[in-house]
Amino acid sequence: MISIVPVHQQVTTQRAANILGVTGSFLVRLVKDGEVPFHMVGSHRRIYLRDLLDYKRRRDAARHEAINNMARSELEAGTYDKVVLPEGAEDE
Repeated sequence: MISIVPVHQQVTTQRAANILGVTGSFLVRLVKDGEVPFHMVGSHRRIYLRDLLDYKRRRDAARHEAINNMARSELEAGTYDKVVLPEGAEDE
């Protein structure tokens, strides 16, 4: 699917949170920590959609890298496809 949006499309913090799949309070924390740029419209925070999607791309890339690193470590250790049971558990 392709969407065309204006370069200066703005979203509310709640809409941004919905797009990222996080809570509104978590998104506000990202904004306060400087992870996602914002600007004020009156007394309300607004986020440019392009900035939000840029953050989402960076977040997703970091997640993929972490998963790949974990899988690589397990492959190198020889435990990638090995089932490890907790101590005291019986093998079925």
